[in-house]
Amino acid sequence: MVSSLRRTTHHRYDEAWWHYGDPASKTADIHHSISGEGPVREIPAVNGSRVMLLRPPIMQSRGWDAGLFGPHLEALPANVVVEEELSPENCQAWLRALGIK
Repeated sequence: MVSSLRRTTHHRYDEAWWHYGDPASKTADIHHSISGEGPVREIPAVNGSRVMLLRPPIMQSRGWDAGLFGPHLEALPANVVVEEELSPENCQAWLRALGIK
């Protein structure tokens, strides 16, 4: 059973498109990362909103093979919804409030 699962899923692969940055860090820094695998309660809150900065990847390569796509993912799937896209003005206001720009 396990060998047939490996045969059918070994080509699955996922890779990081972003560095999930802590809003308290002024720059992308591995020591101020937010884990994509962590619970939402670990994402820092700023003025009552959970804030995670999407930055370009900072590691040469970060990826996950077929082992990521196991029963645990099916049992507890991610449920993320983009509620709105920030306007350039709103984005700049957030960055200024965080001391980044």
